[in-house]
Amino acid sequence: MSVDIVTIGEPGSVSGDITEVWFNDGGNYALEELNSLYDDYINNSEFEDVEMKDFNHYVDKLTTFEGTRNDELYFIGVNSEENYNVITITVHRDWDF
Repeated sequence: MSVDIVTIGEPGSVSGDITEVWFNDGGNYALEELNSLYDDYINNSEFEDVEMKDFNHYVDKLTTFEGTRNDELYFIGVNSEENYNVITITVHRDWDF
């Protein structure tokens, strides 16, 4: 996997106090493998308020895994592009939205 984008937001900025990393799997994994991996991770790593959401209406084949831990909100997004998959991990530290 390679890192394509890293965003570091600051409190009070438009993006807020976040860390966001976008990965490209280089086509090395099946979408189902990634969904299974992150579903297992979010459900077995001391996260609270865990949800899995299907966002096909927003981006084709986009699934998010969401949960809170240590007062931080985590979003893990997985979606398929033509020759690779995109994994987005976003951590919101000030998430009163």
